[in-house]
Parts: sequence; structure tokens; C-alpha cells
Amino acid sequence: MSGKRVLVVDDEEDILVPTTNFLKKKLKNTEVLSAFDGEEALKIVSERPADVVVTDIRMPKLDGLEFMVRAKQKNPSTRFIVMTAYGSPSVREKATRLGAVHYIEKPFELDDLYEKVKQLLEFGDGFQGSVAQLELTDIVQVVCLGKKSVTIEVKSGVNTGYIYVLDGDIINAKTGNLEGEEAFYEIVSWSSGEFRFLPPEEDVEKRIDMRWENLLMEAMRIIDERRREREKSEEAEFEIDFNTFFARLKERVDGVVSSGIIDLSSGKLIAEDEVSVEDKLDEKVERYAEFLLFTKNLIDELEKSDLREIFLVLEKVAIAFYKIGERFVWGIKIEDKDNLGKLKIVVEKILREAGKE
Repeated sequence: MSGKRVLVVDDEEDILVPTTNFLKKKLKNTEVLSAFDGEEALKIVSERPADVVVTDIRMPKLDGLEFMVRAKQKNPSTRFIVMTAYGSPSVREKATRLGAVHYIEKPFELDDLYEKVKQLLEFGDGFQGSVAQLELTDIVQVVCLGKKSVTIEVKSGVNTGYIYVLDGDIINAKTGNLEGEEAFYEIVSWSSGEFRFLPPEEDVEKRIDMRWENLLMEAMRIIDERRREREKSEEAEFEIDFNTFFARLKERVDGVVSSGIIDLSSGKLIAEDEVSVEDKLDEKVERYAEFLLFTKNLIDELEKSDLREIFLVLEKVAIAFYKIGERFVWGIKIEDKDNLGKLKIVVEKILREAGKE
């Protein structure tokens, strides 16, 4: 485990100091750092990425869950162990959804924590790859045939899913608010992303009883059905002249630099205003799409609300995003930030006229 780094975060000195010192003694050739709150911890991982972070949840300045979100943005490969004295099913669910591999309640045995940290460090160089290189269903099949016990972590955009395998049986799956078979079908339907093997989770509730062979067959049927439905919806949803969209916008709002329609399911630009070519919108749209997906996920988590519009205000320009239907977003870049209010009114009117609001 040479060259590894562990960070312990807790605002209680009587927990932070002995925990840090214990791990320093037990983990040979591993750097063990400590922080008293989330803000300090975030500064540390920004400069010195940690392989494993052990963090409390309730802390001043920046709580543990928000720290996890921000730290994951900086270092997606970091593994988290969450510890708390205020355990509850909802807190555990949130921590797991945000990427916590282990969840322990205070007081805990230091030896138990050490074993969990050691396990994650040893798994740090484990097998990982791209879903685009290998079908996820093939990966699951190999694991099940080998009678493995493992957690398969899958990331696609801002979405993260976990498939729990015990002795070759798929016992559960989780992603977002989904669990069990429904979560499994959702995860294996993702067309691109990355996967990696993590240590098997402890105390995972068995929510899937179907044999893995039947589960995969049903997943393939659902994936095929969803693909056909998506193709039909794409044909039905956009029987509209995009040039009319763009022309009406430029007639009514000054300072529009570029404008295009983004398909959130693929992150691709499916239509653009003729002026967008000079702004090289096609080169930026994937970054815009990632931003949209991240923001929608964050807002859904915090408010459980339906995201309709986003304004990204920069120093010289502003970018506005408007939801069209369930899968599409109209992105508009404008030079005059003072025109954002007028832009909002005009876009909403255009969408109403087209029956897309």
C-alpha cells in the first residue's frame, strides 16, 4: 500500500486524534492526514487527493454529506467511509447514494475501522474499465459465473449505481431512489460510463430473489423495449421547425451569441442556430450537458423538484437552459446579461406557442 493516502475528518478532538494516531500505527507506508471540519478537509483533498476518506456527517462550516459531493467532483476515485453518532435509515441512504462504501455508527471499534480502511486501500488498484468497451451485462455474467462476492460500482454521467453480488448471486442494486430489480434494470440500461469492483458491502439487504440468469434475460428485454420507446418518443416529440425557434428568439431578444437543442440522454447537440458555428457550440455542448445533469441531480436531491430552467451567469456572458419535454434542453448563450429577464419571458412564450411548455 505504498504511496497511499487516508484522510480522517471529525470535529470532535477525542475521536479525531486517537483515530488518526491508530491508523498511522497500523497502516504502514500510508500517509494519514486529519481535518477538524469539511472546509479544511476539502482544502486538503484539493491539494493532496486521498485514496480513502473517513468522515463524520454532522460538522460545522461544511457537513460531511456536502463535503462528499464536493470532494467527489475533485477526485471521483476517492472511497468514503461515513461515521456518525446520529444514525438513521435516511442518513444511511443519503450517504450510500453519494458514494459511501461503508457506514459505521459511533462508538465503533478502531480495529473494525482499520479493517475497512485497509480493505479499501487494497482494492484501490482493482479491476476497472469502460462500459463502452464491454457490455455491463457481460461483466455481471462473468462475476456471477465466477461465484464472486463483490460490489460493482457503475458511473454514467452524474449517475452512480451499485450492484451487490454475494457468492455469485445478485442480491440487490441501488441507484438514486431505486432499489432492487428496478435499480438493476436501470443501471444495466446505461449505454456508456465506467465501472469498477469494490469490496463486498456488509449487511446489504437482500431485495432480489430472481436467479441472475433470468434477471439478465429480463434486463435485456427491458433495454430493448426502452430503446424502441425512446425512438418513438424522439420522432413524436419534435415535429417542429427548429429554425423557427431560433428565428423568433433572435427577433425578440438582442445579444444572442448561440443557441442549440441538447439531448440530455446522450449529451449531444441535435439542432443549432446558424450563428452557433462561429461560437463553436458543438465543442462545448458536452460540457454543458454534464453541467445540466449534475445540477438537475443536485436540485432533485435537495428539493425533490422538477428542474425547468438554469441560468449560468459568467463575467461577460450568460447561458440559459430551458427544459423541453422530458429529455431535451434549449441552451442559449447571450452577451447582454441585463436581457436575462426578457429572455425568460420570450422563451416561455415561444415554448407555449409551440406547445412544448
